Amino acid sequence: MIRLVLIDDHKVILDGLSSLIESSTECRVDGRFQDAKQALEYLDKHEADFVITDLDMPGMKGEEVVQ
Repeated sequence: MIRLVLIDDHKVILDGLSSLIESSTECRVDGRFQDAKQALEYLDKHEADFVITDLDMPGMKGEEVVQ
């Protein structure tokens, strides 16, 4: 099972991506965050195979999350 974390400041995007991903039998969404700092706190304590993030968010850009 591929574990994903989604980060986007728009709830509608998170909802749509989650719905698409969770319709797959090979992937699951382990975390959904509208705030990059909260996502990083989660990722410090939990493993994910992939992180899908918006690049242009208020507060912390997606590039900073990836670093």
